Amino acid sequence: MLKPTISPVKTKQYEVKQSKYEHVSKLPTRSIINAASGSGKTVLIQSLILDIYRNCFSRIYIFSPSIELDDTFLPVKKYISENLTETEGEQIYFSDFDGEAVQNILDTQKNIINHQKKILKLKDYLVYY
Repeated sequence: MLKPTISPVKTKQYEVKQSKYEHVSKLPTRSIINAASGSGKTVLIQSLILDIYRNCFSRIYIFSPSIELDDTFLPVKKYISENLTETEGEQIYFSDFDGEAVQNILDTQKNIINHQKKILKLKDYLVYY
């Protein structure tokens, strides 16, 4: 009896910068952080950006009702302004969820990825909401 062989199809491999910590999720990754108010979500995001995935993203977008209120975001904002590529006039902080803005970010990222695939080196974005 003939048995099928199931294996992944070979595809091009692209370089994506990774965390200095081997035990964390490899990029690209998708995550959901869901917890009650005051449970440390912003502190976790701060640690992910400033330590665990430091220098892995060329842009970071933050959607948070407390972006202008929570001082925990101040070191993150400083890191973004001093270390990441920003386009003049580009909004990267949002105090309300904006579906159209998210779609524009995703469309732009898709276009950039299509271009970068030609040179086999990808950059990642982080969108936090």
